Amino acid sequence: MGNWWRWLGGKVARTTFPRTTIRGGLSQSARLHVEELENRCVPARLGTPLNDADDTIAEAINVGTITDKHSVRRSASLGFATDVDMYRFSVAAGATVEFIVQARAPATDPYLRLFDRRGNELAFNDDGPIPNQPPGFSPYLKYQFSTAGTYYIGISGYPNMNYDPIQGTGDVEGSTGPYSLIIKLVPPEGGGGGGGGGGGPPPSQFNITLRRGSGLTDSQWQVFQQAAQRWEQIIVGDVPDAVYQGQPVDDILIDASGVPIDGTGGILGQAGPDFLRLGSFLPIHGTMEFDTADLASMEQSGLLRDVILHEMGHVLGFGTIWDLKGLLSGAGGPNPRFTGSQATQQYRAIFNTNETSVPVENTGGGGTRDSHWRESVFKNELMTGYADPPPNPLSRITAASMADLGYVVNLNAADPYSKPPFRSGGGGNSGGGSGNGAPWRIVRPDHPISKQVTGAVHMPRLITFTADELSRLADIAAEPIRWPTPRRNERR
Repeated sequence: MGNWWRWLGGKVARTTFPRTTIRGGLSQSARLHVEELENRCVPARLGTPLNDADDTIAEAINVGTITDKHSVRRSASLGFATDVDMYRFSVAAGATVEFIVQARAPATDPYLRLFDRRGNELAFNDDGPIPNQPPGFSPYLKYQFSTAGTYYIGISGYPNMNYDPIQGTGDVEGSTGPYSLIIKLVPPEGGGGGGGGGGGPPPSQFNITLRRGSGLTDSQWQVFQQAAQRWEQIIVGDVPDAVYQGQPVDDILIDASGVPIDGTGGILGQAGPDFLRLGSFLPIHGTMEFDTADLASMEQSGLLRDVILHEMGHVLGFGTIWDLKGLLSGAGGPNPRFTGSQATQQYRAIFNTNETSVPVENTGGGGTRDSHWRESVFKNELMTGYADPPPNPLSRITAASMADLGYVVNLNAADPYSKPPFRSGGGGNSGGGSGNGAPWRIVRPDHPISKQVTGAVHMPRLITFTADELSRLADIAAEPIRWPTPRRNERR
């Protein structure tokens, strides 16, 4: 709690009241003698571990509107292990704001979260780094607000990072200690002006860096670049920079190549994330490899773009980090569901349903079920486990699911998509694609999963998609991974 403790102490002067007459005629001198207090900490207001007085959006401390003339600088402290300090502020549309939480004691490890007024998490950061400062436990965010309004930041002690900002529940014990907070507007580059068309969406701050390997023709490489640009239209917010094998990464690095694997058919390629940010589990690095014997046929059929776009979605985290984020329920059962609130909201709107979660594929092997939208419901949507001939639209439901993972997204960039008509024969819960030919069936052999915690989570995993027949394309996502929550000292 930022001001939960107030330091009191010092001398208090004696005070003598004037002579008074008390009922009954007695007259006396009343003297109030206040002894000197020793220095001590006392509660300044309600705010005990049983009553954290500013841990919700409704109780947030208002720090005003952030402008070029008004910034926020204040010192505060996390007074107990489940303490959360919530701050309220307002910004104009298009404003870019920096949030700096400087740890002021060696044991203080603050965690920073940014929310909209409904409690949706827009961004977060654990350990910065703060620009021009050495690595440490001090969070840093730089965020551009596309919409004017009131927003909130929450400061807690790591690993208390999944609390509910609306209800004030879900806390776990985290670090304590003093910190300082700075909120300031970042001046626009180039002195302002925008010229021209106006009215368009702000440029994406999310960067997909592709590193070209061998085995890809120029036209095939262009398809990879187009897929990356498409995802950059969907994911528009910056995420904390990272380092992969000594190379700075902003925001994800994907190695793409064509390699000989097993000749025509069989294994078409392998793809997936292999290095994740600890805490958020948002990928830092991933790999996409395609069998050079199959690339040309996929390109000629017109399917290569959708295959690459789909696989890149998995590298970004679709289906591969759901379990790690606590967004998958009923895995392995007859009715697995994706529980992210933003995807659910879009699903309810498009399908005109009151369901409280999104249906996930419940058929197929370990790489199909539990990691894609359910084919019998979504039909030709891009991120089902079975694919129809193009087009396979990237819907607002998929875009919103990426927001549930922790990305900032532009829902308006999604492809037009509506509830598919009922289709008999070739659909249903058995998978089956569109009925217009053999679908891409996801088949993924089991592979051991290991991890090595350094500054991030290292997940070496071979994600393989195969072809049962030349007419059947396969595409995979990783099976859910379960391991204990990493201890703090594993991250250093």
